[in-house]
Amino acid sequence: MYPISSNIVTDNSNNILAPSKYVASIIKGIADMVLVFDQDYKVVYANQKAGGLLQTIPEDLVGSYIYEFFPDKQSEFLQALLQETMEKDQVYNRSTLFQFGGRKQIPVSISFSTLALDDELEGYMLVAKDNRHLAQATDALKQKNEQLARLFYRMSHDLQGPLASIQGLLELTKMEVSDTQEIITYLTHIRSSTDKLKYTLHGLMQLQHEEEENAATKVSVRHLLEAVIDGLDDCPGREEVLVHLTANAKHTTTTDEHILTSVVKGIIENSIKFRKTNASDTVIKVSVRTYKEGIKIKVKDNGLGMDRAMQQRAFDMFYRGHGHVKGSGLGLYVAKNAIEKLGGEIAIKSQPFLGTEVSLYLPSTTSPNPTVR
Repeated sequence: MYPISSNIVTDNSNNILAPSKYVASIIKGIADMVLVFDQDYKVVYANQKAGGLLQTIPEDLVGSYIYEFFPDKQSEFLQALLQETMEKDQVYNRSTLFQFGGRKQIPVSISFSTLALDDELEGYMLVAKDNRHLAQATDALKQKNEQLARLFYRMSHDLQGPLASIQGLLELTKMEVSDTQEIITYLTHIRSSTDKLKYTLHGLMQLQHEEEENAATKVSVRHLLEAVIDGLDDCPGREEVLVHLTANAKHTTTTDEHILTSVVKGIIENSIKFRKTNASDTVIKVSVRTYKEGIKIKVKDNGLGMDRAMQQRAFDMFYRGHGHVKGSGLGLYVAKNAIEKLGGEIAIKSQPFLGTEVSLYLPSTTSPNPTVR
């Protein structure tokens, strides 16, 4: 922000700080709050953003002292910046928290500039940038970085363990090749370790898909669910489960088919994985219905279920409520992030030993700026 002189004109009231129509039109379009005030700290100009933040019309601010709008501590902050501006002509982007019109404090960046005519100081311009969106983005990025740090730490641990186990078991196998039964035992342990690696790598692949750009197409939800169910034949325990689908051809949505397929497949696999193995009537009901301005997909089982404490942590990264069942602990965490990326919602209801119901809501069109193809 530079001292301006050529665009200051005298209006009918001989106010030398009143901006020209050209400058005023530019300032009016600025998204930030702009206040122009004279050496006596009286406001001579305010744009629409200033009126909005201070909960009044800009014209009502003119003629008031600038310090009238702010609590004492904020006024002291502005006075200190003004003193610095007198020495340097301009001060840029000083971050602070301001309270406007009795609202909660919001993060802002304050800039000051002197206004001069013929090298004579006439007043000042204050620009306050509302940083709430920046603060929200920064917090989201911080959370993402923390999640990534946890992810890499946990993954490095989860990958090293099975690999070390496989290496040790292979060495023992080479040393004891004469005993067939022990070889079978070692191979069984190797299989278990490779399964752990498979689940961990599957979780990583799901996270990779989550980070990919959305590619939205019109999807027949029934056809997608039929394909998912038909592709579950190699899922351990599938032969013990009856999967019942209720949906019709009219249920469509415009979304990323790959992501939705991955999410639904993971949820149904969970229902198979967390079935009651001693039961003879294991059923998974998959249904679709119109809901709000989109569709709702429900996956309901009669499996092990979850208590209240487990439900509260179900979407946490690496959380595994039933420790005796193999898995990476990333399934529902990934599903939640993926569905929210598609502009939808995910919810879970469950009771111990009575089953679990996971519901997915998707709008008729994916919202967060997909790449339509």
